[in-house]
Amino acid sequence: MSNPRLRIVLVDTDPGRRMSIEKDLGSLGYHRIVPVSSLPELIALLDNALDVFDLLVINAETVGDAGTGFNQLMDEYSCVRHSLIYQGSVLQMLPFTNIRFKRYGFLASGVPDRSNLEHVMSRVDAPLQPIRPSCEQRRCEGDCRG
Repeated sequence: MSNPRLRIVLVDTDPGRRMSIEKDLGSLGYHRIVPVSSLPELIALLDNALDVFDLLVINAETVGDAGTGFNQLMDEYSCVRHSLIYQGSVLQMLPFTNIRFKRYGFLASGVPDRSNLEHVMSRVDAPLQPIRPSCEQRRCEGDCRG
């Protein structure tokens, strides 16, 4: 059974693909989806996030626009727990590590369909490990107090 409280951010410049993925996620029981169309919109959203996003679903072209800085961007924003980068049908799981809890990254070669999304959500919707710091604490270095 899906956890309807999971928060998902969906990034794609193509509104048709965004709507298709959002519809598939909705049919799986996930309705807290924030669709955005660009990397600057995503950064603005993450800069102002008050809570974590359980999954970032993003098109590889958008990741490519960020260049080599995408991994650094994901490290900087601890308010993103997991990511699915889609580019063109085989789904791979790539582990990202974080001191406080395990993160998963997924790659899909193509626009993820319902079965791909169902597989990803079975991992994302698993029981939580220890909670990471809030987004407001994401840039703390050294001795964070608070």
